[in-house]
Amino acid sequence: MIYIMKYRIYSAALVACVMLSGCSSTESRPEVSASMEDLVSAGSTSVTTATGDVESQVPQAEKPDSTSGEATTSSVQVPTAEVTTTPDADSDFDIFYSEVHEQFDLSEEELSFVDYSLFVGDSICSGFAEYGIVPREHVAAKGNLGSRSFFDYTFKFRGKEDQTYDQVLSTSKPRYVLLSMGMNDVNMVYEDTYCENYRKVIQATLDGSDADVFVAAITPVCSKFCANSVIDSFNDYMRRFIEKEFPERVHFVDFGQYLKNDEGKLRTCLHSGDGVHLGPYCYYIALWEMHRALMEAGLWDGTKPTDGAKPMPTYEAEPEATSSATTAEEPEETSKPQTSKPAKTTKPAKTTKPAKTTKTTKTTTEPTETQPVEIEPDERTVDGTAPDTDTSVETPIEIPVE
Repeated sequence: MIYIMKYRIYSAALVACVMLSGCSSTESRPEVSASMEDLVSAGSTSVTTATGDVESQVPQAEKPDSTSGEATTSSVQVPTAEVTTTPDADSDFDIFYSEVHEQFDLSEEELSFVDYSLFVGDSICSGFAEYGIVPREHVAAKGNLGSRSFFDYTFKFRGKEDQTYDQVLSTSKPRYVLLSMGMNDVNMVYEDTYCENYRKVIQATLDGSDADVFVAAITPVCSKFCANSVIDSFNDYMRRFIEKEFPERVHFVDFGQYLKNDEGKLRTCLHSGDGVHLGPYCYYIALWEMHRALMEAGLWDGTKPTDGAKPMPTYEAEPEATSSATTAEEPEETSKPQTSKPAKTTKPAKTTKPAKTTKTTKTTTEPTETQPVEIEPDERTVDGTAPDTDTSVETPIEIPVE
């Protein structure tokens, strides 16, 4: 029995030792967690930087999980911020220009086709003149104009108001006509109606001039004005319509294709502020596309028309005429007392010279005394003469003469 009791005591002591050794192993886990921190720091420097910032404000022992969560969110936010702020050719014009300007540059000789060209259309077309890309006397454009309402409008052209389209053509005598409209049609009519309305404008141009006609595609937008898919559909209809109905003298040009971003919208760096109207550089691209079409059709040899046509008449004489008219009006307005006209009214008094033998001195003194006082614009008769007191002197003089 004594041996049995000793065996049990020894066994209990052995079990106690094993249990004590197990407790010591659990207390050593902080060393393992420290080694995990070293592993994380070795694997990702961005995470340790973020956790380091958090550790300076919050003790590590209180919220070890929160630091790792904040580190994760900070690492996600940094790349998204970089993506939104990075400039590209869609939002930054300088980047876009640096990428494409060599392609769209034209020399002065190449641009000389403008001297033979008339640009007709809506407010987008007016940008050719408003930005000074094309001389104003080569542009006939009106806001709100569309193919459906084209003949309801008149133009101010070369100093004259209310000019019909026929008058514009007869005055300018263009060799080439660019028609640019349609933005005011896309929300109002269907594609087939749009083409039929445009047919009338094209035919009027062909009948009223010897010009080749270039129909410009509707340009893209980056606003809610209209879906670009609708604009693309209108342009596709017009392209096929021209190929079928006007095989000669009419050409379709699409400079809007160079203004689109990857989503098919107008680049945000190319509109003028409303997402619809175009910025200045777009019109240089339009001229480049028109020049390309001229060369492709064999209508331009690089410096002049291939058929030897003459440039449009210059508009130099009319500004001089308007300036001379203004200078003539200014003296009349400033000389409202009109001292020169009263001097003319004294000339009829000189016709009474045969009566000089009677009162020559009085007739000369009396007009000089009354001239600055009595002769006023309100007292003139219909023929421009002034009824002054000389008539009372003339009547007794004329009696003895008769």
